[in-house]
Amino acid sequence: MGKRLIQQRRGKGTPRYRAPSHRFKSDARYPRCSGDTIKGQVVGIVTDAAHSCPLMRILLDGTFEEILMLAPREVRVGQWIEIGSDARPVNGNVLQLKSIPEGTSIYNIELLPGDGGKLVRTSGTSAYLVSHEGDKANILLPSKKNIMVNGDSRATIGK
Repeated sequence: MGKRLIQQRRGKGTPRYRAPSHRFKSDARYPRCSGDTIKGQVVGIVTDAAHSCPLMRILLDGTFEEILMLAPREVRVGQWIEIGSDARPVNGNVLQLKSIPEGTSIYNIELLPGDGGKLVRTSGTSAYLVSHEGDKANILLPSKKNIMVNGDSRATIGK
């Protein structure tokens, strides 16, 4: 008798092949935004079994709420991060696509405004904002495919 194929063993669903969800830190999503700019300070960089890239632990100013977001390259502990439409377009800040200059490297892009980020979330990848066309933004993905996304969707600056 032969052995069962690996996909057959995984499909059965034994504990050996299940995702270690008890070790997941949290969802790396954008916080709910009421329209004004939120500031926060990076208090730590952590690794997570659920993500291929490091996460930055951010302490939000005013509310003292702690959130986890995907960390860009060259982020450091103590750096201030801005989230909102009035944020400056610098590494690590989260802005609406309509506020980001053309040619900027971005990641963790929302397909629909408020969904928390669905595209370009793996370590070392980035997309480029090619142009603004009305209320839409044209984005070049790492696969070299161009997509049009709502300008109110958010993305993080950096790689």
